[in-house]
Amino acid sequence: MTSRARVVPQPMHVVRLESSIKVIRARLSDHPAVGRQGDLESAGRWLEEGAGLGLEDFTVASDRQVRDVVNEILRAISWTPTSK
Repeated sequence: MTSRARVVPQPMHVVRLESSIKVIRARLSDHPAVGRQGDLESAGRWLEEGAGLGLEDFTVASDRQVRDVVNEILRAISWTPTSK
């Protein structure tokens, strides 16, 4: 049993959303709230430090439309929503 499974006993997939600081900066610039500057600083530090590297089951490039990112993740975990 992995250490992650001991902490979270439910089935779980960890996805690393990979993006450059340039893309992160562009996305956060659309939100003028003061907190976004702190988010940008944190993101920059995490990228430099490699925070969380190795925890993921797989990595997805997040430098494109959210719909495309989500669809890739859903395909990767073999999950498709059922229609009602």
